[in-house]
Order: sequence, then C-alpha cells, then structure tokens
Amino acid sequence: MSIYPNYKELASALYVLNKHAKTKRDDKNHARYCEGEWSGSDADDVSETSSDEYQAQLDKIYNLKNRIMNKLIANKSMKLVGWHKSHNGYYGTTYWVLYSFCGISFHHIGDSSIEGNCKKLSKLDYSISADCDTKKSKGLTVCQAIRILKSYEQLDKNIVFVV
Repeated sequence: MSIYPNYKELASALYVLNKHAKTKRDDKNHARYCEGEWSGSDADDVSETSSDEYQAQLDKIYNLKNRIMNKLIANKSMKLVGWHKSHNGYYGTTYWVLYSFCGISFHHIGDSSIEGNCKKLSKLDYSISADCDTKKSKGLTVCQAIRILKSYEQLDKNIVFVV
C-alpha cells in the first residue's frame, strides 16, 4: 500500500469534471428544448449539437467520474455523508449517495439498499448547479482534470489518502 501525495489535486480534478458534466447536462437539456421535446416547443434557436451527442459526451464524463469514485470508495478515501431520493417523471425515483472527499461533496448513484445504512438527507428535487467554485477547482481546466483522473485511475488500487 502506498500514499498518493496529491489528494487535494485529485479532489479538485474530480470536482472540475463533475461541474463539466453539469454544464453538459444543461447543454443537453437546452438541445432537447430546441429539438421540440419539451412543451411542444418550435424554438428557432436550434442547437448545433443534438441531445444525443450531448448524452454520449455525458456518458463518457460520468463513466470516468464513477470509476474514480468507485476506486476512492473502495479504498475508503471518500467519507459517506448520507443519501437523498429524488423523483423525476423522466427517470422515476433515483437514490443519490453523498460522499465527501477533501471537503468537496460528490453524489454517486445508489439504490434502495442504501436506506437504513446511513443518514437520510433532504429530498433532492432540483438540479445541482453547474457553477464552478474557483476555490475548489484550483484553476484546473477540464483537460488537466481528466489527465489527473486518468493518471490516478492507472495507479495501484491500494493507494490511500491521508487527509
């Protein structure tokens, strides 16, 4: 077992990737609106990128985020805070597990088995903001964040963080 020396940088990189995902989510929703999927819209402002293309980008981003979070959870580097449940007509009921890593919070998809295993948090019936806090991002670009996360992903699975 070894210790990863840049845990705060890794937390910032995961934060930047997560906020980038939220931006893509909002872009996808705008594209869906422009494609007329919502409210019978016939908006003139048709997005150049289709909602399917945004969804493909989102899938890649969330796939990387989930792989990193799973690794951090497995080696007990992330602190379990609690869980939320959200209801959405499009997705149905979703369980969100909230973790903290280096003072930054991250949601991870969960299921009903989380109930009773940790603290129940307030109902989550809103979209988490895509606004990026520069203190948490440490000035990292999305490309830098992805590079850091992929580098960590390649490391020995027994890497731990001392916070």
